[in-house]
Formats: sequence, C-alpha cells, structure tokens
Amino acid sequence: MFWLLTSCSDYGLGRPADEEGGSFECGSYMEDADELDTVDSCVFEEAVGSLTNVIDWMVPDFEGKNDGSDRVGMTPILLPLTDDDDDGLYGSEGDLSTVLVVSYDEQYAQTRIRAVSGDGSELLWTAAPASLQPQSGLAGGDLDGDGRAEVVAVRLDGKVVAVDGDGDTLWTSEAMPAGSYAGERDNPALADLDGDGSPEVLVGANIFDAAGDLLATGSKGRGGDDGTTSFGVDLDGDGQQELITGNAAYAIDGSIVASNDEDDGYVAAADFDGDGQGDVVVSAAGIVRVQDTDYSVVMEVDLGASLSGPPSIADLDGDSEAEIVVTTEKEVVALEADGTVIWRWRHEGDESGVTGLSIYDFERDGMPEVVHIDEYALHILRGATGELRMISYEHTSESFVEYPVVGDVDADGEIEIVVGSTAYWGSSLGITTFAAIDAVWPPGRKIWNQHAYFVTNIADDGTVPASPDVNWETLNTFRSGNLTPASGTRAADLLVDIAEVCTTECPDGRLTIRARVGNQGTGDATGAVSVELWAEIQDLWYIIDTAELDSAVAGSWSETIEFEVDEAEAYQSIAVTVDGGAHATGGGTWRECLEENNAGYWDGPLCQ
Repeated sequence: MFWLLTSCSDYGLGRPADEEGGSFECGSYMEDADELDTVDSCVFEEAVGSLTNVIDWMVPDFEGKNDGSDRVGMTPILLPLTDDDDDGLYGSEGDLSTVLVVSYDEQYAQTRIRAVSGDGSELLWTAAPASLQPQSGLAGGDLDGDGRAEVVAVRLDGKVVAVDGDGDTLWTSEAMPAGSYAGERDNPALADLDGDGSPEVLVGANIFDAAGDLLATGSKGRGGDDGTTSFGVDLDGDGQQELITGNAAYAIDGSIVASNDEDDGYVAAADFDGDGQGDVVVSAAGIVRVQDTDYSVVMEVDLGASLSGPPSIADLDGDSEAEIVVTTEKEVVALEADGTVIWRWRHEGDESGVTGLSIYDFERDGMPEVVHIDEYALHILRGATGELRMISYEHTSESFVEYPVVGDVDADGEIEIVVGSTAYWGSSLGITTFAAIDAVWPPGRKIWNQHAYFVTNIADDGTVPASPDVNWETLNTFRSGNLTPASGTRAADLLVDIAEVCTTECPDGRLTIRARVGNQGTGDATGAVSVELWAEIQDLWYIIDTAELDSAVAGSWSETIEFEVDEAEAYQSIAVTVDGGAHATGGGTWRECLEENNAGYWDGPLCQ
C-alpha cells in the first residue's frame, strides 16, 4: 500500500480529479506561489550511536562486604573525587567520576554511603553515619573551598551529615524542625544563595551553612510530601538565589520571597514564557502546575492519577520550546507548558508513581530521550513521541523518588546511564551502568551532583558557583544532561503535489500528469532527488516513468514535472512519489523528518 493523501496538510498534498473521478481540463490549475511554509522542528543530526545498550559494569554487593547493605533506592550522584591523571586537579579530562549512593539492607537497619570508581573496578570507600534515611538522596560539591567535593546526606532523626572526599565525617547538624522535611527520601541540594563564595546546604525548607549550622527554616512548603526535592536558583534575576519549594520561595534568612496557597509538591524550574525569569513547575498527586516568578499559577492540569513524581524539563521535540515530563503510577506523561498533553506512555509498574526522569539526547538528533525506571525495568523513550526505544530488565526497585542519571563516569568520552536497584521484583542489586553496545553514545559531563540537578548549578570540578549562569538563558532544562539546546542539523521533508492530470487525449490513450515536489523541512536536499510515477493496474502498482530533480530547496516547490503516458485506459489510479515514497522497498536516499509523506495520489478511474 501507499500513503493516501487527498487534502492539503502538513503531511502532503493530493487533489482528486473531481467528485466522480472524471476528466480534468488541462491548464485549468494555477500553481500556488513557489514558497512553502517550513516546519521549524524539522531538524536532526546523524545518530552517533544506537540505543542498543549493554551493561557496562555492575556492583551488586560492594565487593562482598557481607553487611547486607546492597540495596540502592535513591538517585546516584556523580562527583570528581579522584585525581586519576595526577595533575593535582579533580574533574580533569583523565579523571574518572565517582559514583555515590546510599545503600541499605533488607530490614532497613543498616545504611551506608558507598563511593565506587567510575569504571566499576573499585569500592573506594564506605561511610556509615548513624541512621541515614535509606532512600534519601545525596548532594555533593566543594563546601570548604579546598578544591575537592564533599558529600551531604540526611539522617532519620532530621540531622544532616557531611563527609569529605574520603568518606570521613566532617560535621553533623542539629535536627531540623518537625514538618520542615519529609523524614524519609529527603534529597538535599547545594547552592550559594547569597553569592559569598560559601555554599548553603538545602534540605526541604531548611537552609544550613557550609559548616552545618542551621541558618533558617521556611514556614510553608518543603518541596515534596513523601520526599523533598527543593533547590536553589535565582528566579527573579536579582542576583540572589532563592530556596524553591512547591508553594514558596525563600530568601537565605527564611523569609518568603514569593508564595501561594496551593499544595506543596516536587519542583523544577525553567523559563516558559520567555520573560527571562524563572517559572516553577510543581508536581504532586497527579496534578502538574506552572507558576510564574511571583508564584501565581499560570497553568494547572489534572493527569488523571493519584501520584506524580518530580518533573523534568527540556525541549523534547526540537521546537525551541521547553516541555515538561513526569511519571504517574500509570504512565509517563509529556506536556507543553500550557498543559496540553503531547503523549502518554504506559509503563509496567503500578507502584512507580513518584519516580523521577532524566533527559539526554543519546542520538544527537535534536530530539532528546527520556530515561525512566519502574519496579521492573529501565526504559528509554523518544522525547518527541513517547515511543519506547530501549528496555532493560537489569533493574528492579521499590521505586521511590529516584531516577537514573547520565554521565561519562569512566572517562571514555561517551555517556553512560547509572541506576540503583533493590531486588524488589528481580535479582538486580547495587549499582548498574549501561553503555552503548556499539560504544558511540555522545560525550557528556562527569558530574551529576544532586537530585535537583541542572547543568549550571555545579562546575565540572565540583565547585558550587557563587553566581551561576542562568540556565534558561541557554539550555532551559532541568534534570537533563545535555550541554547544548536541542538543535539538530537542518533536515529536509519532501512531499508531492499532483497539480494536474490532463485527460483531453484519453481518446488516444494518453495522459499528461503535472506534479511538483516540495520541501517543508528546514534543510535543502542538495543532490539528485528521484521522482517516480506509479500506476495501479488490476490492484497492483508499477513504476511507469521516472524523473530527477537537481535539488529540493527548503521552503519552496520545485518546477513542474511533466509525465506523458500511453495506454492510460489500463490505469485505475496514479501516484507520484519522491525519494522512494510509500512504494519503495529499500527506503530513500534522504533521511527526512517524516518519511511517510513522500507520495501524492490521484484517484481514478482515469481514461474511462
């Protein structure tokens, strides 16, 4: 079969001869203007790797420590803690990343911070501060200015603990006030709120200094319910970062900078309205909303679910507009900033309603992928459509608020996926990393320092910027590892317009067919472009003529192509295809944004 097109649309053009399929007077059709509107999102780059992955390394039992603490139910972080190239610096080109997790035993009694070398070859150290939250996150960055990152974690008693790059305890804070943190699955973050060169540690609604002293506690939201994901960013561009939660933004002294009376929730930030200031995305209980800089609600959508997890943000479809993606207990859902649902994908789990998601353009086609986990598997979805691109059952977990992260952990110049597992439904435990089987995934950073990660919140060497670059001025992403905006190479999108089928010579068994090729993509097809005339004879299709164009210029129609055919009385219908079209068996020469719109169809009967 072929692609049937009977009306003008983004997918192609075709014109029936008339309602009864009869004759068409030659010359009665006047060609449209040469210009053709382009589809701005039509961009790609040649894929640098497939999404066929392989396990790169797995550390299931942390070198047989026999302490039972081999379950990982939190988001791993990646930090530069080893000077592998001996240049005296951390995070250099030759340095491996260090993968850090909180691990626990089956009874939730024993908790550990584990540091594993980025190539999986060595358990660097284990730290065992008392009574860590088993599924709490970690945050890492240089707190004391010594050039090497430290790590902070949250205890069940509400105290925050910091360890150095060797796992030695630096300090333990006083307990946070009740209600200001979740008590389980709290995810700390780092930010230099006042820009003085000394970072603050943020947990829920609490702000600590770099030495662990509690500076302030906000009076409203904490950035989540069953877990917290608050973070610091300069929303209003005044040079001072705020602590961001679902219904309040706090200054460093805990005073409210902006707030509303909505429910709290998991948070992320980007600029959706193009005003140069940050907007806050809040997700909780199946509701996603967008709040302006002053926390006024500008969008709210009910996803039809009872749970929803931390939001991630990126330009998923190459249209230069940021989109939102969240997990519910039923689905992964992608949204436009106005709340329009772009796609839904049903995952296997029924308890994975609050997991997060990471975003990365593995194929460098300007259309990033979404990396998701549920109880049973790890999935990679095409960001533009929600199509499942890869699945691996080498993951299983209880699915809290964790998500996989991406980074070049082994310093090989290519990205890997890092995920923790808890053997909830299967046997996977500890840490697993995935890499491309053809070893050509793109390069990426070696750092992913906290749950509420965005590229500009941390430097490559683990330094917490005193005045970070404004993420939405360049990337406009959140929980994404891409270092450039979604911007693939300009691509062609070819289509056909059958302008006329002249039947005036039908008594002599002849037809004249006039057609045009258009290119509604953003890139030219520079080179020979094949055009074929097909005829349907006794319900089978045959090529009866061919033509060739020198090129197909983006945003324009070609000159008219004229086919003269004999024995036309045998034809039931005709089709004109470009670059193989719908009848091709081996595909066309040009890689296009849409391959399905390369045929124009003219219904018969013709010379009858």
